[in-house]
Amino acid sequence: MKYFKTVKDLFHKVLLILLLITASDLLLAQSLYSNIDFHPVPLSNISSSAYPVTQQPSAETGLHWSNHLVNTYKDNIRLIERDHGPFNILVRQQTESLGDLLVKNGDYEEAIKAYEKSMHIMRVNHGLYNEEQETLLDKIINTNMQVKNYSRAHDLQKSKLYLKQKNYYTDDSRYIKALLDWADWNVQLLLNSDHPHQAEVERPGATIDTFLLTAQENYIKAIDLIQASDEVNHVRLIHAEKKLAAINYIANSITKLSKPMYLVDIDDNTNSFNSSKGRRENRAEMAYFLNGSSALKRAIAYSLESPEPNFISIAEQMMALGDWYLLFDRRSSALQMYEDSFDFLNAIGASADDIEKVMTPGMPVNKSSLANTDNTKRVFSGYIDVEFKVSKFGIAYRPEVIATSEEEISPVIRTLIRKIRNEKFRPAFIDGSATSNENVKLRYYYSYN
Repeated sequence: MKYFKTVKDLFHKVLLILLLITASDLLLAQSLYSNIDFHPVPLSNISSSAYPVTQQPSAETGLHWSNHLVNTYKDNIRLIERDHGPFNILVRQQTESLGDLLVKNGDYEEAIKAYEKSMHIMRVNHGLYNEEQETLLDKIINTNMQVKNYSRAHDLQKSKLYLKQKNYYTDDSRYIKALLDWADWNVQLLLNSDHPHQAEVERPGATIDTFLLTAQENYIKAIDLIQASDEVNHVRLIHAEKKLAAINYIANSITKLSKPMYLVDIDDNTNSFNSSKGRRENRAEMAYFLNGSSALKRAIAYSLESPEPNFISIAEQMMALGDWYLLFDRRSSALQMYEDSFDFLNAIGASADDIEKVMTPGMPVNKSSLANTDNTKRVFSGYIDVEFKVSKFGIAYRPEVIATSEEEISPVIRTLIRKIRNEKFRPAFIDGSATSNENVKLRYYYSYN
């Protein structure tokens, strides 16, 4: 004890060491698990779950494809070029097939060269703006994404939109689809924290990601074009409105603007401050809230005006509007909308199973429940089963881990617990009225870089 004057001094030294160890552990976790993707599934549905845990793809995938086969393709291409010229259609076909083989072998850089050569030959034979090159463009984009050449992939994706502009009028459904695809692409790049291709736009007191603005503008442009069409595509219009709402949620999450861009006309009775709680929201959050709620209300209206309305889908959209209110802490509006959805389901004579499926208590409420633009087939590293309680206002508390698929994943567990505490969840319902849920059990599948 001669090294410490008192027991209290010893205690302080030990506590400091523990704090340093904990801090280093957190820093290590942050570096190792910087981009964890969680996907929740109710434990009651695990037997029919479509999300099995599998091994991450090996870097060695495709090596069974022999170099001999690659060389055979190259020899064939040289022979065809010698006998029929460099722009023969067989050269184009063989070069594209060579690119496919190189992708399977994991040789992405060489695959890109093969695809680009094939596309050049196609343009020479069929013109600069021929639509047949779109399949090749997709292959080049996907391969550039594999080597993290996001800038090149982004430019090529934009060229797909330009291709549609050169081939179709703006009221053509194929051009409108291209607008929506371009907006979706920008959303995915925006949500991909791994990419470096982010440009900043100067505005007073804030910065704006150009991907965010591009997505917003193109969703709105597509919506305007669909509405102006002679035959309104209600399904596409509804999806576009949901995506517009989702992009406003994302904007509110990552951007705080002193002077936000008002993307749609504000005409909502909920644009008042909640003075009872002394909460004055900033102008940006109010704009995003109103833009999103207006988009979701229009989606409901379009569904009701559809020649063959799907009433279950309409109820789901009403629940999505309730989720929107919950995300922005409009608690009374959220609970009222949930009740309206329940009353609507009863009015159309929905079964108890349909009502349970639509209202889905206990699931997290977030942007992916509004619009999902990511169609990637996911591969998960493992899962974590958790149990927690949810208040009638969607707040989770007392989360506990009850099972995991593997050991030594403390950093992942800490990240998940923090995520659960920060999210909103649908409450339980009794005859359409929200109440606390004392027994929420979810399995979170996860993957990380």
